[in-house]
Amino acid sequence: MSKFLIIILLIAPVVGLQAATLVIADENFDSAPESDNGLNAGNANVSVTTTAGDPTASGHGNVGSVDIEPGGRWGEVRAQTQNIAIPVQSVPGLDTFTATLDVYIPATTTFTATDRVGIILRWNASNTNNNQVFRAWDSFASDTWETITLTGTLPLNGGDGQPLNSVVPIISFDDNPADAAPGIAAHVDNFQLSVTSADDDPNLGAPSAVAFGELLEGGPFVRILTLSNTGTSNPLTIAGATLGGANSGAFSLPDGAFPLEIAAGASADIEVTFAPGGSLGLYQATIDLASNDEGDPSVLVLLSSTLIPPFTGDELIINGNFELGSLATWRDDARFNHVSDPVHAGTGAAEFNLAGGAQWGEARLNTTSPPATPDDAMAIAISEEMIGKNYHYSAWYFRPITGGMADDDTVRTILRWNKSNSNNHTHGTLTVGQMPTDTWVQVTGSGVVPELGGDGLPTTSVIPLWSFQDVGSNAAGGEVMYIDDVSFKIEGPPPLQKIRITEVIVEGGNLKISWESGAGTVYRLRSEIDLSTPDAATWPVFDPFEDIEATPPVNTASIPLPADSKRFFVVEGYPAPPAFYDDFENGQGGWTTLVNDASGNTQWELGAPAGSTGPLTGADDSANAWCTNLGNYGTGSDISLRSPAIDLTEVPGPVLSFEAFRDADGFGDTAEVRFLRLDGTQIGASVPLVMTLFDTGFTTIEIPVDAAAIGETIIIEFNFVSDGSADTFSGLSIDNVSVIAN
Repeated sequence: MSKFLIIILLIAPVVGLQAATLVIADENFDSAPESDNGLNAGNANVSVTTTAGDPTASGHGNVGSVDIEPGGRWGEVRAQTQNIAIPVQSVPGLDTFTATLDVYIPATTTFTATDRVGIILRWNASNTNNNQVFRAWDSFASDTWETITLTGTLPLNGGDGQPLNSVVPIISFDDNPADAAPGIAAHVDNFQLSVTSADDDPNLGAPSAVAFGELLEGGPFVRILTLSNTGTSNPLTIAGATLGGANSGAFSLPDGAFPLEIAAGASADIEVTFAPGGSLGLYQATIDLASNDEGDPSVLVLLSSTLIPPFTGDELIINGNFELGSLATWRDDARFNHVSDPVHAGTGAAEFNLAGGAQWGEARLNTTSPPATPDDAMAIAISEEMIGKNYHYSAWYFRPITGGMADDDTVRTILRWNKSNSNNHTHGTLTVGQMPTDTWVQVTGSGVVPELGGDGLPTTSVIPLWSFQDVGSNAAGGEVMYIDDVSFKIEGPPPLQKIRITEVIVEGGNLKISWESGAGTVYRLRSEIDLSTPDAATWPVFDPFEDIEATPPVNTASIPLPADSKRFFVVEGYPAPPAFYDDFENGQGGWTTLVNDASGNTQWELGAPAGSTGPLTGADDSANAWCTNLGNYGTGSDISLRSPAIDLTEVPGPVLSFEAFRDADGFGDTAEVRFLRLDGTQIGASVPLVMTLFDTGFTTIEIPVDAAAIGETIIIEFNFVSDGSADTFSGLSIDNVSVIAN
């Protein structure tokens, strides 16, 4: 099941191409981290404390002692700077990474045999297509130090599909089932994450890409391209930079920026400007840097951006443009102040001032209800109608050339669903050094309102917070960042469909109302005797005219002529409920599984996915999905997942809809959907799923039910077949299956 690769063998001299090793996160609990980026103390489900001396009596010195909190399955320990920039001198697709961790399981551990510990690397802060290694608790010898190692080649792209620029390392503790008792589960020591780089002198260090991200119409937009000479003694001369690619005309570099000479160990910042000119869509170009770096005399930097239209939705940030002349609706904080200069638009903006000695600072709301919840002015209320809807976030930042935040500091926006930091959504993460000075920079982010909050309960609120990180906790105060035009919108309901009344007549003592109707819609009549209530959607239903099934192309309701001297009617249409729906959150139900091969290496399993790649939850961060093994799928497999019986006798034009995450080898593995009669005979042709795609998230797929199945009671079958080559992918995950009328 190997992903399809084309291997090219290059034979060339390797003089000057020895690999250097760069440590980007480490912790030994004895001395300051080599990388200046040690471990944090864990999340809500795990705490790591430094134990002075060696409780294991094995010469390790100070160690970290891990206590798993009862009741929570996933415990995470991360680096203090969680989203770490990939060093510019490391080349994705060529250079390698190594993560190591020493683990000691005491005989008195509070974990059990099925629990696990591992290392996860999330590229570009995305959990999709991460690298990970896990070991079960019973694979360790008790009272013995053992090392977990995760190695590989830096991927070209992160899990978000964008060129690689950062990594989030996580030490993960999986308490499955979540039954750990209080106390020490393990000791850890000597964590290190390192990457390699070429050892030329001079050596051009440049990012593989400058991604402007999704931007709303407007511009021009500016990002910083940092070029470094990581050599030890010789100057680097960049003779020129040539723009190329399909949309090179939309990008520009400053006049006179090249040729550019950079001393050994130094760097230079170049502004890259994106002026799209109004056309929506993806823009891509390249910068070809020509230099005296013997190992890489020509280096390509990819440029990309997507220009998106304004998002239509309900704005939930009051005074996000700071035009009220104050910080009304924002939490009072001495570090957060209203200013009139600089501003992105209008007459107001806000300034955040880093406090000396504090790593984290944040701005929060303190707003009215609505949009806030009645009991917490910092939390925005999330209604049932908002669940599953798209949201869009945007803001503008301004970094002053004098007195601004330091190059290694960061800004980001965090959405805490149900006020919990678990499974939060983080958007607009920028390292300050990536931002031009004295220029407004736009950040955007989008997502889907999750069904469950970070506490595992149905989502009813979200706390947005604007985070400002002093990475080295070395600000003395006075380092500022300005912010303006903050927006958080959730997709509103679609506009009401206009229904055309075709006829209103009185016939035989009855009032007959006819209207154009369509399949997949049901109707109701609402009525009032006057127009004092202007919103007709709130008028009472005219009994018994509710849930009227469509009879396309026209429906007619016959009503005994009312005795009122006047009466007003409206016809309301709404989607028919699905003929079938299952999100698998209530268990297996009537679903059945079949193994059609002799090996039994793979089975359809219901639960939380846990493969080496692919998803770690169901769709919309839910708990369950059907998966081809909850871990990685096996070789030589042919397995089927079958639905309960679904009655289509009164479902016009039925359409199967489901969410899928495809993460197979992209070459020899296949999957398809079949429609079956109750006796197992197939109706019509199988519908292939395109397994050459590698999804970065759950994707909605719709398939019209075969015409021969209309009017019958059917079973839906999902079939997955793997070839004989072994690999480490999650395969196929299925969630949120429904059949609706078209």
